[in-house]
Amino acid sequence: MSRESIKVRRKSELKAASEKHQKALYKELNTSSIRIVEFGKNMAILGGMLYIGYTILDRFLNSQLKTEKKKEEAGKFESFNKIILPLLALALQQGS
Repeated sequence: MSRESIKVRRKSELKAASEKHQKALYKELNTSSIRIVEFGKNMAILGGMLYIGYTILDRFLNSQLKTEKKKEEAGKFESFNKIILPLLALALQQGS
């Protein structure tokens, strides 16, 4: 074999190895980015659920404390409104 044919063969082997390595890295990058997006979505959902739960609990306890004080001017649906309003606000936010 001549020196030129060895160089050409070596160059083609290196190019093939480089392409194989690039494809493997591209596949790993795609997999990682998909996982990061899913993690972000799950954290956003979890954060939203915690916020809604905290708001509902806070408003429910607030309405319970007011009813324990025997507040006479309270409306008939005050506790119901305090529970539903955060859910309605979140639904309107998601719709826009």
